Amino acid sequence: MPANLTVRVDGLEHASAAMRKLPPEVRLEMRKGMHRALTIVQDEMKQRIHSPAGHARAGIKQAIRGSGATLKARVGPKGRGARAATFSQRSRAAGRTPPPAGPLRRWARARGLNPYALAKSIGRRGVKALPVARPAYNAKHTQVEAAFKAAIEGALRTAVR
Repeated sequence: MPANLTVRVDGLEHASAAMRKLPPEVRLEMRKGMHRALTIVQDEMKQRIHSPAGHARAGIKQAIRGSGATLKARVGPKGRGARAATFSQRSRAAGRTPPPAGPLRRWARARGLNPYALAKSIGRRGVKALPVARPAYNAKHTQVEAAFKAAIEGALRTAVR
């Protein structure tokens, strides 16, 4: 299951009113900085996700909404490949109905396994979850913070000009 992570910048509440008055170029610079920071986490998530055929990896997208001090960002399953990205992070309890063998076919045959036997084994033994959001952020949090700091400094430089 995807995890929700919140990154909070101290003192940003005081600057939000002033940032609303800044020119659009400054807000654009903040958005670019947010995009660079999200790309760091997105790339790490793509490396960590279990994606034999690449579908789950392709489903990890980023989205930025808002402007100025109220930017909100999300990195996670979206668009084509979102289902694969979501299900690759979920666990399946032991003793449940086996999953359909069709989606397992390519992966199982590439490894010389019978897809129906694999599905039956997954139903009997279950599958452990492999979440990627929190471990990816924890691995790259210093780089993400540096990207945010660089974005704020770039926006301030643009504002001063």
